[in-house]
Amino acid sequence: MESLFQAGRPVMGNKLIGREEILKEIIHYLNSGQSVVLIAPRRFGKTSVVLEVLNRFKKDDLFTAYVDIFAAPEKRIFAEQITEAVLSNKKLHKAFSDFRKSFSSLMHQMEFKQAVEDFEFILKFADKNQDELDLLSESIDFIEEFASKYKKQIICGFDEFGDIEKLNGGEIVKLFRAKIQLQQQTEYIFSGSLESVMERIFITSKSPFYRFARVIHIKEINPGIFIKYIRKEFEKIDIDIQKSALNILLGFTKGHPYYTQLICKQLEFKLVGTNKNKINDREIIDAIDEAYWSEINYIEKLWEELSGAREQVNILIAIAQGIPSLYNSLDLNKLNVSRALRKLRSKGLIKKEDKINVLVDPMLKYFIRKEIFKWDSPQSIS
Repeated sequence: MESLFQAGRPVMGNKLIGREEILKEIIHYLNSGQSVVLIAPRRFGKTSVVLEVLNRFKKDDLFTAYVDIFAAPEKRIFAEQITEAVLSNKKLHKAFSDFRKSFSSLMHQMEFKQAVEDFEFILKFADKNQDELDLLSESIDFIEEFASKYKKQIICGFDEFGDIEKLNGGEIVKLFRAKIQLQQQTEYIFSGSLESVMERIFITSKSPFYRFARVIHIKEINPGIFIKYIRKEFEKIDIDIQKSALNILLGFTKGHPYYTQLICKQLEFKLVGTNKNKINDREIIDAIDEAYWSEINYIEKLWEELSGAREQVNILIAIAQGIPSLYNSLDLNKLNVSRALRKLRSKGLIKKEDKINVLVDPMLKYFIRKEIFKWDSPQSIS
């Protein structure tokens, strides 16, 4: 039986909850000829939002393309991904993938042969010595040229666009801007987790993309929406979740989409096949702790990456402890609090909530409280 709750992979359709307003907003801008930038911390469901938008446009018979830059370690692969994603609109992506491995065996396929004749640059992928930047440049042109040939609009989603920096980002960003500012039949969705990088590319006045696209920040899902959804899903298997238990769950996750779904999935796994038909406070606390241990490798790696930045670590510890006024509580002679806060915000690790700095990742907060302060589970959750 398919799980009631989804965590760790993109979701679309009815499973994508709490995002309808933002989906409508994105679609409105794209329909108006305005490209869009989505910014949110990792695990906030950006990929799900991008894929759902593309899926809705596909249902309206528009062309779409999706590229995950995180999976492109070099420019040539990036160019291949763009070309393959565009060709998928005519179901030629598999032929293109095979073509890169065996030039001669694919040329007898009539439809693919026609595509190659129309867009001769595709032949360059058979040459392993072809200049990577040239291939990337022509693949960006190909998006618009393909749409023009078939007289259709195309919507392109570039996921984790902040990772462009690993490919000599400044050069590629300028290339993108020079190309796509002239395109008439293509609109773009750029999504990214690294807030400082995305702001540098799209928001700062010196950026090549300054004022090119509408910037939308994706936030946590309204806890009220989650409460209704969680009750409804558990009712499908005749399980009632107590109000106090729901309050503990949403008080901990604050509507964080990934962790809320993960903890509910943990509860579902534990309860299906048992005689229990109610979820109480203790079961929620245990499920949070079990979800924490399932995420421990990710959290420890995140903490290890921060360990070299003493100021940032000290600030995170103070925030996790619940200290309301950092400037009054920390030694300002030893710590540059303002600098550390800026860097933590740029990494998407903290944000302001009711004028107080809070951790974005509830499991990171749980980790600090549990492993550094040695608090018990209920105290770490609160």
